[in-house]
Amino acid sequence: MHLSVLYSSPLGYEEADSKGGTKFKPLQPLSFEKDIDQIKKSLENSKNRANYSIKIATPMNFISSLSKNPYILHFIGHGIKTSHFYKKEDYLVLENDDGSGQLISPAKLKMIIDVCNSKLDTVFLSFCYSESEADVFLRAGANHVICIQRDKKVKDAACIIFSSAFYTALFSEGKTP
Repeated sequence: MHLSVLYSSPLGYEEADSKGGTKFKPLQPLSFEKDIDQIKKSLENSKNRANYSIKIATPMNFISSLSKNPYILHFIGHGIKTSHFYKKEDYLVLENDDGSGQLISPAKLKMIIDVCNSKLDTVFLSFCYSESEADVFLRAGANHVICIQRDKKVKDAACIIFSSAFYTALFSEGKTP
């Protein structure tokens, strides 16, 4: 079994404004290190050994991880709600090499999953407003998706506690996914 953990905490992202330009929108830093430490601890305390990779969620790493078809894809990052010309949409935010954010719409996510021919069993989306992306993964064939409701934000601390409990239970004595 392989677990792929991707994390993203960009400084901000560019958003279109009403005048045809763009405006930089800063993002709060995330405590992804604590979340990753808890995941590693759960894996190390398990009697079942799993292969895992932990990478920054750049566009290339995201595509590479999906192409390898991990059993579990765990994404830690930002999700945002934005309005573009009467259209409200939820976005997953990847991190570019320069530390800026790249918005990924559900439609673009579907296209990436299709191109990568990903067959994921479980997807753990640890970011605000992730229900739209969860729907994309489910329609693409994922058996299980953990997400945050479409209209809800979530605190870093709550994500850390939940993912720790999830992986501890998943990898506890004798249990294998």
